[in-house]
Amino acid sequence: MGQQSWIRLLNIDHHQVMAGTAASMAPGFETAADVAATKASEDYWAAKKS
Repeated sequence: MGQQSWIRLLNIDHHQVMAGTAASMAPGFETAADVAATKASEDYWAAKKS
């Protein structure tokens, strides 16, 4: 618990912590390329709706 707030506090993404491992926290955030693809997806939950 608290990983999300810690990551936001440090202003980093999941893939920047223990990159390339299952410990990188969120599925779809293992690498920088995965993060870009996940965030570009239409069904990404945090996408801003216009």
